[in-house]
Amino acid sequence: MKRQTGIILGCLLTCGTALGCIAVFGDSADAKPQGIVRLPDACTREAWLNLYGWEVTAVSEESMRMPTQYRTDAGQTWLDLQLAQGLSPENYGGRSAVRYVYHVENLRADTFYAQLVVCGDELVGAMVYDAATQEMERVK
Repeated sequence: MKRQTGIILGCLLTCGTALGCIAVFGDSADAKPQGIVRLPDACTREAWLNLYGWEVTAVSEESMRMPTQYRTDAGQTWLDLQLAQGLSPENYGGRSAVRYVYHVENLRADTFYAQLVVCGDELVGAMVYDAATQEMERVK
């Protein structure tokens, strides 16, 4: 019971940290890179998505290396989406990262997923996409 209480308190503390990040970094439509969003664990990553209205279930995680250049149309579209959200993935070129994929449960279509790209514990990319059409949209 003590272990479960410790885990729950840890998740609540982490979720509080995520809320603090959102309060500090804001939610402006004209977002510019404003700082670092830290998502150190699974609870915080899911809580961050929940703050923007996405109810999610973890599907997978995959190690990757951040690109140093975005040469393709798809890569440039992804980069532009991140910059519009105030993220700066180009600052992490060549670094190891993890891509976390979540199924979005609160949309009527079963083909929607959220993706977070994290370097260390720093969020460098986020999007929601339709697996059927490959169309991407902002998380926030």
